[in-house]
Amino acid sequence: MLSPEEQSIVNFIRSGDDMNIELALQLMKVDKRYMRIQVQYKNLFTWLVQHKLLEYTDATEDKIKAILGLEKVVFQLDDHKTPIKVNTKILKSLYLMLNLKQLALLNQGMNRLPESLNELESLLVLNCSGNRLAKLPKSMAKMDHLRVLLMGGNTFKELPMGITKLSNLTLLDLGRNQLEGLPEAFSDLTALKWLNLHGNAVTTFPASIGRLIQLEHLSLADNNLFDFPEYLDRIASLKVLHLDKNQLKNIPATIKNLKQLEELYLGDNKIRFLPFEMSELTNLKWLDLTGNFIGEEQQFLLKKWLPNCKIKLADGMVV
Repeated sequence: MLSPEEQSIVNFIRSGDDMNIELALQLMKVDKRYMRIQVQYKNLFTWLVQHKLLEYTDATEDKIKAILGLEKVVFQLDDHKTPIKVNTKILKSLYLMLNLKQLALLNQGMNRLPESLNELESLLVLNCSGNRLAKLPKSMAKMDHLRVLLMGGNTFKELPMGITKLSNLTLLDLGRNQLEGLPEAFSDLTALKWLNLHGNAVTTFPASIGRLIQLEHLSLADNNLFDFPEYLDRIASLKVLHLDKNQLKNIPATIKNLKQLEELYLGDNKIRFLPFEMSELTNLKWLDLTGNFIGEEQQFLLKKWLPNCKIKLADGMVV
């Protein structure tokens, strides 16, 4: 339970009136921990509230106690003199967002993000899907604490270089953009485990792609691939690979190097034959060949080579 003093602070914050933050600081009676919050925070939260991208939900008692546990908080402008006066909704949002882990800005019609976004130093998940973004703020490169970045359904024609600096990313969604390829520096994302490039215009990959040694899930469906991507066979960690809805005619013998592969999607290509080396994919559990030109003899061989794998044939039948 909250103490009467804590409850009075919470009630005051929820009152809906504008207030001088100095008054709130005096109410908190702090004396242990010291936290300095620069004006960039105020700018960011103001921007979020103005664009109706932030909703306040009543915090739990434990959360409120945690907020009040920040024993001293100082709000200041760069000149150290200007008093800050903000709407209480922004102040409440600030309390909640100091330790914000996830932020969703999807389907807002935005064409840019605020430079101050990097001030969210605890952010792990950022979802900006379904906007009109063609570039990202330079400050994005400093957000190396991010683990998940969702940028699908925007208008990127080339990968913003700032993304390659996010060395702790494990999941990256760039589907439904206009990308034609990836830069050499993409291999710096060595923690990446899940990558979606579905629905772009990718034709080639850099040789460095083979250095993504932790990548397990890769979708290249619905791109402009006429050949099996070179260097892809070097990513031995792959478990799921989507190459459906391209223009592939052949699968190279080097696919045998993907020993961990469990699911392979090759539907809606122009494939007639698959190499004998497919038989070395002993972990394969699902093979989708829908919409190709696989003959009966090839189907027989595939079932012989992959006895423990379910195969979805050209006509949609699963054997």
